Amino acid sequence: MFQLNILGEKREYPEGTTWMQVAADYEDRYPAPIAAVSFNGKIRELFKRVSADGDVSFFTTADTVGHMTYDRTALMLTMKAINDVFGVEAANHARADFSVANGLFINPVGYVDPTPENAARIVARMKEIVAAGTPFMKESYPMDKAMELFASRGMTDKVNLFRYRRSSSVNVYEIDGYYDYYYGYMLPNASYVKYFDLIAYEIGFMLLLPSKNHPTVVEPFRERRKLYETFQQTHEWYHQVGLENVGDLNERICKGGMNELILVQEAEQERRIGEIAKQIADRGGVKFIMI
Repeated sequence: MFQLNILGEKREYPEGTTWMQVAADYEDRYPAPIAAVSFNGKIRELFKRVSADGDVSFFTTADTVGHMTYDRTALMLTMKAINDVFGVEAANHARADFSVANGLFINPVGYVDPTPENAARIVARMKEIVAAGTPFMKESYPMDKAMELFASRGMTDKVNLFRYRRSSSVNVYEIDGYYDYYYGYMLPNASYVKYFDLIAYEIGFMLLLPSKNHPTVVEPFRERRKLYETFQQTHEWYHQVGLENVGDLNERICKGGMNELILVQEAEQERRIGEIAKQIADRGGVKFIMI
């Protein structure tokens, strides 16, 4: 038996107990779902097991750690659903590009038509996985084995990313045969991801998730058109210079091409500033400019 100090109480739990089971005893004391545990000052995922005596507190989805854990898990659930509905190629090329207001923009890069019907198909599959409570599994792979795993599945962006990592191993998550890499913690199973929506938006989809302040409410999408367009321009620029992901950037750095890239970027920035100046001059009568 292990003795745990939880909220000023001393409780004993047998060896093999998961943190999910411990959290279930205290769930009703929190207004938001428990997403992770702090054990002796270290974060523990709920599928991990109690292995020693110590002090315990909880992170809910209203806390930063718990909220990020929820969002990360919901994203992998979305990619798994895209994989199941539209195939492995669609999932491999789909990417989470950026956040706009309360939405996370997912770009299918032309492999899935961004229609309301396809959004509904993805949501339906996500709900099936949630209802089944499909577990998320975590395993530490030697770096070479992880690269082989993702190469065999056509996930070249992960292979490029791992090529420049110095650590000898990497944590890989899996849900029902779908593998991916995330830098952070995950929820134990899909049943925890109860609140989400997905809508078609421009050339992709917006994944809508609860905010930290309202962790059980999915609000309608609050459009930020100029912010979206700015992010899209940035990604178009990345594409033009051959930087689709962090692995591409690492490769460019290692090959010594950064000085040229910086010069090109500075020239592009000067061009855009010139365009903005011309727009201001053409308007006439502008008295106040915010930068």
